Amino acid sequence: MLAIGLDVGGTNTKVVLTDATGAVVARERVATETSSAEALGAVLRAALGRIVAVHGPVERVAVAAPGLVRPGAS
Repeated sequence: MLAIGLDVGGTNTKVVLTDATGAVVARERVATETSSAEALGAVLRAALGRIVAVHGPVERVAVAAPGLVRPGAS
């Protein structure tokens, strides 16, 4: 089983591929595209495509992304 983790940051996005034991099989860092959601999606699809092309399909994906925190907001 292979899993991909995406850490979408304000400047860079880190992509990591792990095996069933959690060992890192591959990793990639790409610039986070902030001009539009579509542009960010294109960058993420390209990064994922490169990893899958070499290592094959994955079974799980986890995504971490920043968000705004406003006290009192629900």
